[in-house]
Amino acid sequence: DVLQTMQQIPGINSTDESVASINVRGGTHDQNLFLWNGIRMYQTGHFFGLISAFNPNLAHTISIYKNGSSAFYGESVSSVVSISSNPNTIEKNNFSAGINMINADIYSKFNIGKKGFLEFSARKSITDFVKSPTYKQYFDKAFQNTSITDFSNNQNLSYNSNDKFDFYDITAKYSQKIGQKNHLILDLITISDQLKVFQTTNIHGVTQSENNVLYQTNYGGGLSWKRNWNPKNSSAINVYTSYYEIDAEKNKIQSNQNLIQENKVLDIAVKIENNHFINS
Repeated sequence: DVLQTMQQIPGINSTDESVASINVRGGTHDQNLFLWNGIRMYQTGHFFGLISAFNPNLAHTISIYKNGSSAFYGESVSSVVSISSNPNTIEKNNFSAGINMINADIYSKFNIGKKGFLEFSARKSITDFVKSPTYKQYFDKAFQNTSITDFSNNQNLSYNSNDKFDFYDITAKYSQKIGQKNHLILDLITISDQLKVFQTTNIHGVTQSENNVLYQTNYGGGLSWKRNWNPKNSSAINVYTSYYEIDAEKNKIQSNQNLIQENKVLDIAVKIENNHFINS
């Protein structure tokens, strides 16, 4: 896993012991700039950071800038984390599928001619069908010391709880080399989390209940074109868009109290880069 692997580097860790919440040189997680194939990512984890949002079936290369980041990246207080899944060579067709106690996944890659290929990967939680002991441990860790667990801990009477957590992520890539000097790449990524927790109990004949709902999504798409003019000069154009949305609601029905959190971010960018190699 790319996010778990990068925590082996000095100065990079996770203060809350999660996988996707990264702290670099004492900074906070949102002070890092995460790029996936040139697309800015606003969501990097599932299950509140306990699971990485980047499919580990994809072979990744990570470039990390802990300080002195290039102005080309625009903004980053703590670090720049550039994740790439672009292979340098055309590989054989392959397909794989797997399942664990949290999710099921598939991966497929097949070549289109001698210079192009299509790549697809997807993961989906299996909590719709079975709630494994692993899921229950993740659930307890994610919601410890929150109103969801406090609701049950603070009651001396039995309570009913109906919780549903679902997540998925999908990536798709189209890569095509045109001639000897041009390379065209199209990347698409979708990340989504959905949580619903409804708890109710009866205290002295009075029904008390609490409803928690959370939707979190991140869609991204990028198109890049690279050209090698000669052995010493190359150019690249990258166009991407990233859309992030979070909708959360906490509803205490008996007291008629609603707490609503909403946030939407639309990021569109065009980057043009030219590299010239002067000498050794």
